[in-house]
Amino acid sequence: MVALSAEQRAVLVALLLKANRVVPDVEVAARLPSGDVPGAVAGLRDVVGGELLRSVDGGHVLTVGDVGALWDVALREVFAGRDDEVRELARLVLDGGSVVVSGGAGIGKSALVERVVEVVREHFPDGVVRVGPREGSPGPRLRALGGARRRVLVVLDGVTGSARVRPVLAEGVPVLATCRDDLPDLPVRGFRLGPLDERGAGAVLTAVAGGVVADAAGLIGLCGGVPLALRVAGAALGGVPTPGGQGWFEPEVRSPVTDVLARAEAAVGAGAWEALRLLSLAPGPDFTPSAAAALVGGTRDGALARLELLATAGLLERPSPGRYRFHDLVRAHAAEQVEQVEGTGRAALGRLVRFYRDAAGRAADVVAPLVPRPRFPERTAALPRFADAELAGRWFAAERENLVAAALVAGAPDSWRLGCAVAGFLVARGHGVDAPAVCAAGLADARRVGDADGEAAALVALGRVRAATGDHAGAREAFAGAVAVSRPQGLVVWELEALLGLAAAHHALGDAAEGAARAAEALELARRTGSARGEAEALRASGG
Repeated sequence: MVALSAEQRAVLVALLLKANRVVPDVEVAARLPSGDVPGAVAGLRDVVGGELLRSVDGGHVLTVGDVGALWDVALREVFAGRDDEVRELARLVLDGGSVVVSGGAGIGKSALVERVVEVVREHFPDGVVRVGPREGSPGPRLRALGGARRRVLVVLDGVTGSARVRPVLAEGVPVLATCRDDLPDLPVRGFRLGPLDERGAGAVLTAVAGGVVADAAGLIGLCGGVPLALRVAGAALGGVPTPGGQGWFEPEVRSPVTDVLARAEAAVGAGAWEALRLLSLAPGPDFTPSAAAALVGGTRDGALARLELLATAGLLERPSPGRYRFHDLVRAHAAEQVEQVEGTGRAALGRLVRFYRDAAGRAADVVAPLVPRPRFPERTAALPRFADAELAGRWFAAERENLVAAALVAGAPDSWRLGCAVAGFLVARGHGVDAPAVCAAGLADARRVGDADGEAAALVALGRVRAATGDHAGAREAFAGAVAVSRPQGLVVWELEALLGLAAAHHALGDAAEGAARAAEALELARRTGSARGEAEALRASGG
């Protein structure tokens, strides 16, 4: 690992605070005792790569996707006080068995695990399988490795209980997990992580603030040695205006992180803080400026300005260009405040679900223009546009977790329409576990509000998903249900799709007579309604 000089580190922090934007040299020079910006930048290029760190007129810009990785480089002194923890945790991993790293929110569990993975990686020749808090089980990936899976390390980040870990342990692979609580009921070793010592805390604070901090001991005490609190406080002192600056040092009886976040509210202003509160409702792992605009209200440019302010203040992270995410503790703190305002959260969440519904509908029209889906007027501004199926597919892939999470929000308006738009993509991209859950959630919501159109559409989507994943009996049941709902209501589009699906399901189950009968019904309905596509599909299903 390349060592940085103090001045190189100061430059890297200045550029990371405004990642992917031009930082004037005069702003960087203010952080350097020597004022030698060119000299510090020249050395820094050897670390981050010349193609990422570019000179522009009167400044520099750091173009980076994984901001978190470079923060680890910039703040590696955070482990100056963690050397013993790194060595001990690495020893436990290499001794065999599995380890759960526990500790409070913001204490640095994930960062410690990532550092240990760097140390032990060469001992796991078949790789490291990382599973985030919102991802499904890694079981299928591990089983695909066969015998080689025993030379794999599985990293489970942000687990909330034993149920998340136990199935992975059953796969016979070593597991390194992070959790706020100890998990004594599991056959694993526990590793409790505490706050940073004064030396490590001081290094983090100095690096983020860009120089020596007056009364650093008082601020370190306020932050309680919690890395997240130190980063937020240091960012504020390093460029985000903090009204009544000494207010950071006033004693309070709240927890260190909560105290620092409360002070950050005053630093960023009421408008940005209100945006942060509403953004905490986003059900997925991250969000774009367009999604943020839907959730918060207003324009995309306005949302982008607030996102950048919040990211610069250390309250949001930039995992890649154009995307933002929360640390879980910041999200929890902001969400608590939203709950205090009745009705605000539900309205904001409804706007976000409609945004994803409208955007997914556009993408589905480009990827599969001939497949019928629910139609409705678009009610969301600033929707993405897709020139071709490849771009639409990339959008689906980037937003998959957000789309699934939004579709699973109970009681969200038109969630069945969102589910119908994304189900086909999920199956096509191998996410067969998510697709039935999305369809089932939409079906439940449509039935809850008595929406026959939604119920029929969700049943057709569920039937398609089950057929695509080889569950032909389940597909037959779903398509039959769609016929029963759509026929009395005169919903001929869904009746036709259900009959075509029924014909295919019966044939797949070896019941040719029933398959032919349903195909004949579909053919008659297609001709009666003038559906050329339906007629062609029915003729194909009947062998005509």
